[in-house]
Order: sequence, then C-alpha cells, then structure tokens
Amino acid sequence: MTEAEWLRCDPSECVRSADILSVLPREFEILERRDLGGTILQKLLENVVGNFSDQNDDHRTIIRLLIALESILLEEKVLPSDFTFIVARPRAK
Repeated sequence: MTEAEWLRCDPSECVRSADILSVLPREFEILERRDLGGTILQKLLENVVGNFSDQNDDHRTIIRLLIALESILLEEKVLPSDFTFIVARPRAK
C-alpha cells in the first residue's frame, strides 16, 4: 500500500514509522526496549488467523512452528522486528 493509500484509509497510521527508532534517542532516554517480532506473523496471518482453532492440535502446531521460525530469524538478525515496545523519558534540557 502506498503512503497516500494509508493516509486515505487510516490517517492514524504513522507514515514515517521507520524513522522513529533512529529519532527517539535524540529527545528521550531509552529505559527499556523489547522487540516483539511480527515481521512474518502479522503479514502471513493477517486475514487467515480466524480460521485457526486453539482446540485443534494441528492448528496449534502450525502456529507454534511459525512463531519458532520467526523467533529464530529475529534472533539471528536475519529479519528486523516490526513491533517494538519502548519505555522512555524525556531527556533533561
């Protein structure tokens, strides 16, 4: 989806989100950072996760394998994390 399409359908989306992590330390002291993944899983499961049942052993196995694959790829720095949780405080002026 293009930037214009994102702005049209959901103007709350951050069109410069790729810049946040590089700009944040200029104004804030990072106290905690946790990368949460989502690089593969969000895109792969976005419109199909509702078809999986937590009561089905095969479905649970597939989801666990996908989570494990993404975790390995993130750990080995093959992929970046799409979601990051950050606790920060403003830098003293």
